[in-house]
Amino acid sequence: MILISFLGKGNYQEVIYFLPNDMKEFKTKFFVHALNEFYNPQKTIIFMTDEAARKYESEMRTFISFDKVKIMEGKNEEELWNIFETLAESIPTDDEIIIDVTHGFRSIPIVALSVITFLKILNNIKITKVLYGAFEAKDTYGGKAPIFDITNFLDLINWSYAIDEFIHFGNAKRLRNILELIHNETYKQDSVIKSKSLKSLGKNLDELTTALSVIRPNEVFKSAKELPKLIKNVKDDIEKLAKVKPLGKLLDKIQSEYNLISEAEGNLFDDKGFKAQAQMINFYIKIEKYQQAITLTREALVSYLCIKEKLNPLSKSDREQSEKMLNEWLDLSRKNIELDEKASLFSKIWSDLITYRNDINHAGMRENPIPASTLIANIKEICEKVAHLIQNNLVFSVFLVVQKFLNA
Repeated sequence: MILISFLGKGNYQEVIYFLPNDMKEFKTKFFVHALNEFYNPQKTIIFMTDEAARKYESEMRTFISFDKVKIMEGKNEEELWNIFETLAESIPTDDEIIIDVTHGFRSIPIVALSVITFLKILNNIKITKVLYGAFEAKDTYGGKAPIFDITNFLDLINWSYAIDEFIHFGNAKRLRNILELIHNETYKQDSVIKSKSLKSLGKNLDELTTALSVIRPNEVFKSAKELPKLIKNVKDDIEKLAKVKPLGKLLDKIQSEYNLISEAEGNLFDDKGFKAQAQMINFYIKIEKYQQAITLTREALVSYLCIKEKLNPLSKSDREQSEKMLNEWLDLSRKNIELDEKASLFSKIWSDLITYRNDINHAGMRENPIPASTLIANIKEICEKVAHLIQNNLVFSVFLVVQKFLNA
């Protein structure tokens, strides 16, 4: 375990620092000295400016052994980036870290936390604790300075990553891990407050987004159907558990994102089912999953035609019949044979669907593949058209003028 600390040039005064939960205390003017007594780290690294070193380095070395790393004062952006480089090069990888942010000069503690968070991902650093020696609070605690463990607030960064991945990329795995960790901790600690629903909600969201990632509408509907109840149950955990407060800010977002999907009643092919599929298509476009969007859109249109023509959308032969009908209308359209207005519209939709779907699913392996940016714009446009069609249950049947040519 490595202790990371920062030393400024303030006029530090002797005080008794104490750990409220561990019944430990130590009298010193340097907070890092107390931390060395409490945690006995393998190594202590202290970052300090030249002025801080001149003022306190010799005195501190009479108390503790440490590695000194010189940093700039951070008076401008260039110096702040220099501090970033220095910290990044000086903090060991694959280690457990305790961070002391008590005596840092100016904005250096904030920069340090940002750097260490960056290195946490890049170099597999484990931040065990973030501590602050609250000298200014001593009058409230009988002349002794409490040590505040602010590690949980660093967890807000983890929450930020998890929520960002969930909202913008449709991936709930990191969010699930956080919820399960907090849930399990309540059963390990000596606490009367036990989580009821955090693990269940995390599992549900992960299953929902996993089903979305591989285009499994029925599984998506099943998970989404359970969401309202799980969200209602988890509100009790949010009220009682401080660590899970960030989740409360996310619940309304979850409900609004998956509301239409959750209203599907287990049938992919009734009005609510098609509305839910349309919502899935729109969701794919929102999180930029264009391959999933065009794939579901193509299948949704075939299913929609099956229902309108009283075919079984889960029957392979009936789906092939529906596709044959669309292909024959398209062929008639390409031969400039006049079609009914709606049939003409659907032949155009089908033409675009199979073109864009084949281009993206076959990795553009053709002589003149559509450029990526153009393909995305085209996919968005055709998906939105089909989503609007099936969501609003527009009438679509076989028209006499089309039948005349199909039966010829």
